[in-house]
Amino acid sequence: MKLRLQKNSIRFRVRKSDLELLNQQGFVQESVQFPNTVFMFQLRVSCEGEPAAEFCEHSITANIPAGIATAWMNTGEVGIYHVQHINNQNLEITIEKD
Repeated sequence: MKLRLQKNSIRFRVRKSDLELLNQQGFVQESVQFPNTVFMFQLRVSCEGEPAAEFCEHSITANIPAGIATAWMNTGEVGIYHVQHINNQNLEITIEKD
């Protein structure tokens, strides 16, 4: 899985093997080791709501509602695209099959 950050956008590129893990486990994650900490990023299938991202304790998590995740994983649909409204700003979330 790859992560790209630019301005107020976040983009996850998901390999086929990542899709299989996401389908089986309900999440997939990667980490990057730094001298004093580990940075993690992950996709999680959530119970309900809209796609959303959060940053907490050196980790970025994107949550995908189960219905959207199932349809995306099991069809030829390439991506999930959502705008998360945060105060007076927008965070563009893109999750795409590689």
